[in-house]
Amino acid sequence: MKNTGSVLVVDNNEGVGAFLKTALQNYGFTVFVASSGRKAINLFRAKPIDFVLMDIGMPDLNGPETLKMLQSIRPDVACFFMTASSPLKKETLGGAIDVFEKPFRDFSEVVRIFSEILAKRGTIKHPAHAPGETHLDQKSSKTLYDN
Repeated sequence: MKNTGSVLVVDNNEGVGAFLKTALQNYGFTVFVASSGRKAINLFRAKPIDFVLMDIGMPDLNGPETLKMLQSIRPDVACFFMTASSPLKKETLGGAIDVFEKPFRDFSEVVRIFSEILAKRGTIKHPAHAPGETHLDQKSSKTLYDN
């Protein structure tokens, strides 16, 4: 199963980030890795991200805090939390779609879920921008239609 979507993996444990990058790339995803919430926000603004797979417990900004900031940039962000020690119920995810437990018992389940979402909505074509900013393509197309 080959995919074309992109995933932002956020985990302060570099080993986990490296493992997930390799695993997701083997399924055809483009993968960006951030070791902190702040780095994740910067990558999210710079790259077209389809999914965020984020650890809940991180030292600078935890997963829910980071997700709030990502949602302020792009409210429809498809985020999944992962945790080894902080069980969350689906009702308390704060906008995340689901929580995966580490270590992953069945990684193909993650890939299946990502693939289903991509099949329904397609990939993100542009990086996210701060509220009020538009994409360069949008600015130039407005000019074309206005003339």
